[in-house]
Amino acid sequence: MWEFSQLPKAPFGKVKEVEIVTWLQSLATKDELEVEEAALSSIAARANGSLHDAERMLDQLSLWDRKVSLAMVQELVSLSSAHVNFCIIMQLCGIGLDVLCN
Repeated sequence: MWEFSQLPKAPFGKVKEVEIVTWLQSLATKDELEVEEAALSSIAARANGSLHDAERMLDQLSLWDRKVSLAMVQELVSLSSAHVNFCIIMQLCGIGLDVLCN
């Protein structure tokens, strides 16, 4: 059996933000979503070069509404940050919330 450290590594470079925006636009068109250009740019910037992360964020936003705005992106990021902060505080207090924080 192979250990993870023994598997060959395939380094993938970061995808440019403009390419992520183009990809997200094509997904939005295919899925019949209405997405503000500023929202796409914000998603691409926050994805830090990862198509997977960008797609995931757009998918989460599309569950809220078929019209995705910059305000929705900012709200999602705010909720994510609040969740991370909550988990850090609970861990520092010694309160085990493994289900919520993992």
